[in-house]
Amino acid sequence: MQRSFQSDAKQLLAADLLLVADEPLPQRFIEYAHSHNLQLAQTVVFPSMASAQSVTKLASLKAVSANYPLRGNLKVSPSDQSDLSVQEKGMPKSGVVWLEPGMLAGLHSRVGDFIQLGNRQFEIGGILLQETDRGAGFMNFSPRIMMSLEDLPSTGLLGFGSRVTYRLLLAGSDDSIAAYQKWAADDIASAHLHGVRIETLENAQPIMRKTLDRAQRFLSLVALLTAIVASVAIALAARRYALKQTDVCAINKCFGATQSIIFMQQCKTLAGIALIASFCGVACADLTQIILLHFFRRLAPQSIACK
Repeated sequence: MQRSFQSDAKQLLAADLLLVADEPLPQRFIEYAHSHNLQLAQTVVFPSMASAQSVTKLASLKAVSANYPLRGNLKVSPSDQSDLSVQEKGMPKSGVVWLEPGMLAGLHSRVGDFIQLGNRQFEIGGILLQETDRGAGFMNFSPRIMMSLEDLPSTGLLGFGSRVTYRLLLAGSDDSIAAYQKWAADDIASAHLHGVRIETLENAQPIMRKTLDRAQRFLSLVALLTAIVASVAIALAARRYALKQTDVCAINKCFGATQSIIFMQQCKTLAGIALIASFCGVACADLTQIILLHFFRRLAPQSIACK
């Protein structure tokens, strides 16, 4: 359950680690990630105007690269006449954008129509239903338009004074992410890079971090209570067993059994009981896990459910 919590929480970042900057990051940050076999993706977010059918609306434009998001999935509906959605990874095709329902309604457009973004026209290829790392920043108040990062230069929207946020998304093993985070922090400090910060689940989503801490404390409390109840049950069972064995031990001594013989006999009996109890406990635990995963498989990521 803790692994499931952590996996779901990382979807709010769409990655394990984020580098956020006001300007394009130096190339060495990308090269270091490649050299350490980390998955990476890039996003560029800024406010802009979108026009369609003589209607102009303020939008939060997000240009994404391939492999986005690294954690979780987008939900995109291929048609405004259907409630079905598909899980998407990666960027929209070149010349295609995805719009949130609010932006689609505000522009009085439908899937298949064209909208104007800067110097280019784009086809509306789908409706963006879910974006896990949307966040609640100032630039995210407007409805979202998502496009390919490769199409961004051709729009001519970026210029002097643009309120742009550049993000480098990273994912990998815990050790690799920790090493990259330490290297990036040292590089930012030594190079005196301004406007660059490192975001993790702890500092980027403090509310979710508190929720996870509460959930883990609850699980720890449940485990502690289970251990206490089990200890009481073991103590009661041991006392009852000892009382029943008093007469048996007395009879064995009457027939000449020594203390070592009685001790070895009790050890063999307890070992047999422990073996049978362990086998039954493991079998019951596996059966319980199979039953729980059958009913709650949709609530856990596939990689965790398979374990």
